[in-house]
Amino acid sequence: EEPALFETEEADDAVHEQQLAAQLKVNQGDISEAMSDYGELIKKNQRLDAIIEDLNLAAEKFPEEISIVQTLGDAYMQANRLEEALEAYTKAEGLLN
Repeated sequence: EEPALFETEEADDAVHEQQLAAQLKVNQGDISEAMSDYGELIKKNQRLDAIIEDLNLAAEKFPEEISIVQTLGDAYMQANRLEEALEAYTKAEGLLN
């Protein structure tokens, strides 16, 4: 059995709780639901560094998942890291072909 991508930890607030739920979904391979959760978190503009870290790990584990790379681009945009956002979107576009 593959080890889980994320270690379980205790949530310190509601946003963190939602992040942990998204991590769990990634661990279970439920990418679509996880990216939906991460999308909501990104819109809240909180814990962006942690979310970007999560999404980078998920993108490494699931390199063919366009939605992860696209969501990572969204997180970089929200964090005003435009060059990294552009790289992520370009990579996502490359996965479409």
